[in-house]
Amino acid sequence: FQYKSRQVERRKVSAFGENSDLYSSIANASKARLLGMTKLLLPTYIQSESNAQEQKESNTFHDGDSNNASSNQWNHIEEKNYGLGKVRTVNKFFETFGIDIATKKVQQHMCTFVGAPMNKLFIPHLRRNKMGIDYNKISFQFQDPLVHGNTWEQYIVHE
Repeated sequence: FQYKSRQVERRKVSAFGENSDLYSSIANASKARLLGMTKLLLPTYIQSESNAQEQKESNTFHDGDSNNASSNQWNHIEEKNYGLGKVRTVNKFFETFGIDIATKKVQQHMCTFVGAPMNKLFIPHLRRNKMGIDYNKISFQFQDPLVHGNTWEQYIVHE
């Protein structure tokens, strides 16, 4: 009943991209925060408005180490609460999920892995406290299954 009664209200909510004009003044700061938290921020990242459009059109990202960037280049508010945590490195995440920082490319067709195959591979490596996956026990690196086949199958523990 609740779902049906709220259906009209839900349709009135704008999609994320539909509000981009409302936040254009903070777009660069938001991007710097994202890149800083993911350790992709170069010390020279802070963009001027003139090259922001060029950056957007080229669809690239800056790689680097945010530890080398001035800490005032991005907003660190609540970084502990909303940051990446300390249970795995950013590089381990990138390696596991097929993100190549050097070439600035990602492996395609991840959707064929996410779901049952990913659960079968990762759940056996659940931490003892049940608070996430112990990535130190995972050596799997996602590769495009249309190019390399279902490489995850060799890593799945069969009962």
